[in-house]
Amino acid sequence: MDKMILENQEPFDCAQGASISGLSVVEDRFAPKTKPARFLFLLSIGILPVALGFWYYLPVILGPADRVYLTYDSVLLYVSDAVGLIAVAAWGLKMALSHTALRFGQNFFEWLLLAIVVLATASVFWSRSPVVSIYTALHFWLLLALFVAASREPDAWRAAAVGCTVTALVQSVIGIAEFGLQTTTILRPLGMAWPGDLSAAVSGASVVQLLDGTRFLRAYGALPHPNILGGMLTAWMAGPAGLFLAGGKRRWWAAAVFGLATIALTLTFSRSAWVGLAAGALMATIHFRVFDRRRLLALALAAIVCGLAAVIPARALIFTRVSGAPVSTEIRSTLQRLTLTGQSLAFIRKYPWGVGAGAYLTVTAVETEGDYPVEPVHNVYLLAANELGVAGGVLWLAVAIGVVIVSLRNRAPQGALLSAVVVGLLAMAVFDHYLWSLPPGRTLLWLFLGLWAGHVRRMK
Repeated sequence: MDKMILENQEPFDCAQGASISGLSVVEDRFAPKTKPARFLFLLSIGILPVALGFWYYLPVILGPADRVYLTYDSVLLYVSDAVGLIAVAAWGLKMALSHTALRFGQNFFEWLLLAIVVLATASVFWSRSPVVSIYTALHFWLLLALFVAASREPDAWRAAAVGCTVTALVQSVIGIAEFGLQTTTILRPLGMAWPGDLSAAVSGASVVQLLDGTRFLRAYGALPHPNILGGMLTAWMAGPAGLFLAGGKRRWWAAAVFGLATIALTLTFSRSAWVGLAAGALMATIHFRVFDRRRLLALALAAIVCGLAAVIPARALIFTRVSGAPVSTEIRSTLQRLTLTGQSLAFIRKYPWGVGAGAYLTVTAVETEGDYPVEPVHNVYLLAANELGVAGGVLWLAVAIGVVIVSLRNRAPQGALLSAVVVGLLAMAVFDHYLWSLPPGRTLLWLFLGLWAGHVRRMK
């Protein structure tokens, strides 16, 4: 992979010159003593998107709450956490061998993210679930290290793009097959806990229902929920997009992968993912002048043609999702989200300092009546305010606003593409929670924040 990345270095370069900080990395690039560590780092960054698509995990401590699903109140070590830890360790070794000093805080995003991590750590002392808060805080520290490593290594995006392309292809094929067969049993040989053996007739399966009561299973991929597949596909699609838009030989297969991912994204019927895709597309359109216009047009055409191939046959199902049709599943979904939002706002008023990192559902299970499973509020910014207090919500909102402002000033292809992804993810965060509440979701967001911040840093 390292050889492939280096051979394709030129097409990805987004600036004709390098900054002083960038030159120090370039000079160290072929130093014999650091090459193994650098290779391991880039290999890990390339594997990380693949690991994010398969949620294998090792249970360390299982949560005690009956109404809280184990992913929210347990200590679980995901395979993506292990890969991320290897990447951080390899990068740290590379820095040590090259005697390169780490200069932290060169932009305000690093200070904002550090403040969030410190606040998450401090929340352990007043948390309603200290064990979960310690686990969540440690995970945030890992993500901060991953963010720094990804932002400091110029070739990190090239490695991630390869991994994103492979994952987009694999997950799209799985998702399209699941929708076509209307079952997830094709994943049984993989031996994963999620999504399990599902069909439209299974209680609790995520479906789209027509007015006549006919139910259709949504595309899951190899993930626990269609919304997660949709959101992650929005990020993974940056891989084939970047490979196709790069200079040099045209990679038409990359455009085909991008189109295939568009079909799979449509079949997730995830409204939050559609919003994220629209926000990312808008950001890319704003910066269309920085791209090769013929390639951008060809990529857009591939997405439109493939999207229509999915939309036209599934138009009745899509209409159900976007029209507010009087279907029981849609009414229940809307009422649930409104209820969760109201509950979240009430908790913010009651606990303005927060209930502790990762402890929101523990508090919800104790302070709400009923025997039904509890869920997080479907809004990352409200969830951050609930767990880390009003200050935490404000800090995370500041990160989002800052990303949008800086992204609008971008003048380079790589930066425009990464800006589209990050803005899309932050837009999705208004309508879903997994980018905060679930470790693999957090990893995806912080990885792309690091890749994006690295571009911003080198452009300066």
